Amino acid sequence: MRIVIVLMFLLSCNQDKQIEDNLNKQKHHDQEDSCYYMPCKYYNSNPINTNEIIKNANMWMKGNDSCVIGLIKRMSNDIKNHENIKFIECFDSLQKVSDGYVSELLSEEIFQLSKSNSKIILDYILSKKKIRNDIFVVNLAYTLYIHYIFNDYNSSEEKIKQHFFNNLNPGYYDKYISIIDSLITLSNEFQ
Repeated sequence: MRIVIVLMFLLSCNQDKQIEDNLNKQKHHDQEDSCYYMPCKYYNSNPINTNEIIKNANMWMKGNDSCVIGLIKRMSNDIKNHENIKFIECFDSLQKVSDGYVSELLSEEIFQLSKSNSKIILDYILSKKKIRNDIFVVNLAYTLYIHYIFNDYNSSEEKIKQHFFNNLNPGYYDKYISIIDSLITLSNEFQ
């Protein structure tokens, strides 16, 4: 009789453990699903929660590709319209965890922003303590290399300077020339 009671008790405990395991698996799956839809959920939110993206960049890279791309494009437009450096910080955080086409898209968006709004990009780079091995800076330098040096090395330095100076008030030239020279040096290293 004791053996039967002990066996029933053990079976009961094992069944409770299986139920608990299944609930934990479902909870984990639900969390993954909510992460998967995070870019879609926030793509249309107003305003975009930049602090959340900066803090949890990995989570924002998961999800429907069109939503991730849409979120990046939306932030790029918001930078153009509002000149909010927080969106640049978002791009920086996302670049650190992205790969493939998302990384390329981020690099190209930053390149286009540096062409249309040099000041915000250069201010962001200036705020960094070290730029030599910084992913954001290196990716921008590589994109400058692709656009200006790869096909025409002879006039690349002037083209890169024009890239930044075209939309920059001449009063800022002295402030940013060292950063631009550093970007040119980094760009030349890709040859």
